[in-house]
Amino acid sequence: MHLLTTSILSDLTTSAQASERLRMNYNLHATLEDKVHRIFNALEPGTEIPIHRHQTSDETILVVRGSVRVQIYSNNKEITADVTLKAGSETFGIDIKACEWHKCESLE
Repeated sequence: MHLLTTSILSDLTTSAQASERLRMNYNLHATLEDKVHRIFNALEPGTEIPIHRHQTSDETILVVRGSVRVQIYSNNKEITADVTLKAGSETFGIDIKACEWHKCESLE
């Protein structure tokens, strides 16, 4: 069992704020070889995760604090979707399929 608490999120936020990249992750999976990777990412305003894709796995983003802008790109790197996810709002998450190019930017 792994209990998820607001204190974990608060500690992660503090670590992200102190990081040069303004982000920090907290892994729930035990090793990189695990079939599924489950991660809390704390992204502070001013940071983004550049355009990338995952060749063999989907990625689900659920915003539990703040807001994040997610852009989806075609193979020609043209934006095909541009959404803002906000904790507690109607749109708080997105499921990105394997091989879809995407980028995330912290807004708050």
